[in-house]
Amino acid sequence: MRGKRKAKGCFRDAISFFQKYFSDVRFNDAEIKSINIPSQQSFVAVGFVLVKQDADVLYFEYAV
Repeated sequence: MRGKRKAKGCFRDAISFFQKYFSDVRFNDAEIKSINIPSQQSFVAVGFVLVKQDADVLYFEYAV
């Protein structure tokens, strides 16, 4: 089920879940392949920030 534009809503729900049930967690991390532009855009749209880049992987972080 790809391309249905549901990623941002799922990410927001997951972030809310972590904030509610895992209040001691301060950061959520994501590793995304550099060729996966749609995923990068979805993560950035909900507030993830690029913190590191390797040859083929981007590392994002969300401060809770």
